[in-house]
Amino acid sequence: DEYFSSLRESEKSIQRSERWLSQKDVEVPFPENVKFKTDDLTEYLQKILKCAYFNERSTYLDLLFLAFKYDITRVANVYGEWNWLGHHTDSHAVKSEAGFIKNIEADQAYMMQTARFLDKLKSTKTKAGGTLLDQTVCLITSSLSVSKEEGPHGSKNNPVIVAGGGFEHGKHIKFNGTDNRNNVYLPALQHLGCEIERFATSSGSAKL
Repeated sequence: DEYFSSLRESEKSIQRSERWLSQKDVEVPFPENVKFKTDDLTEYLQKILKCAYFNERSTYLDLLFLAFKYDITRVANVYGEWNWLGHHTDSHAVKSEAGFIKNIEADQAYMMQTARFLDKLKSTKTKAGGTLLDQTVCLITSSLSVSKEEGPHGSKNNPVIVAGGGFEHGKHIKFNGTDNRNNVYLPALQHLGCEIERFATSSGSAKL
């Protein structure tokens, strides 16, 4: 059984490759220069949004949007650079009031970047009907939490934002301080067709 299952998977992989090779080449436009509206924002937040180093991630997200739009890839991971304008140092000062405020503003900048990407997906109609966001599962999270309680290397209350994918949104699921992100990753993977019962340290499946 294991041999034939492996053989079937190899056949499916070859068929997917053949379908990909038969796709027509498309002209993909180069991403635009990213500019955020900075009116009525704090001075520090304006500096972040105008920082070229910070906006490298904005360009990465634009490239990712184009890759999804033109079906160049269907799976991607984008890492958020964290050491612009001394942000790494600020994260270690999170227990002070000034450091705490700077970290909030940095998170706000990240979310403005992310919202811009999601808006692009949402405004793109697909041939199958609906939008590109409807057909894309987006997970936005962090490897560590930064808080006054735990400092810069926390493992509790790590937020995960789930967007798109046709889930029932508008919910806030609270895990009472424990790091149960794998309980979010599990249903997301199942939604994508992975036939799995558990993922890493998952203890259940969050109702997304």
